Amino acid sequence: MLAKVIGTRDLDFKASDGKEIKGKQIFVAYHQDGVSGEMVDKIFVNHDSPLVDVSYKFGDEYDFVYEIHGFRSKPQLIDIKKDGKSLVSPLSKAF
Repeated sequence: MLAKVIGTRDLDFKASDGKEIKGKQIFVAYHQDGVSGEMVDKIFVNHDSPLVDVSYKFGDEYDFVYEIHGFRSKPQLIDIKKDGKSLVSPLSKAF
């Protein structure tokens, strides 16, 4: 998914159910058929993912690469690319 990064926010708190929420939210804007202008969304990256350390230039476009395992599985973010190149070092991709 090609999307323009418009902001980020670090998260570290306990939810009302006691679950620890720690990671980074990435706020993005992208084009979608049937929408005038741009759609906006947020992407969560868990604190223990190598993707959490990617740095962004706000306003630039990045390719968020997802993978789906199984018929009803939720898509999982597996890479972030800029100009066709992964922004995650090959050594840290063992997740």
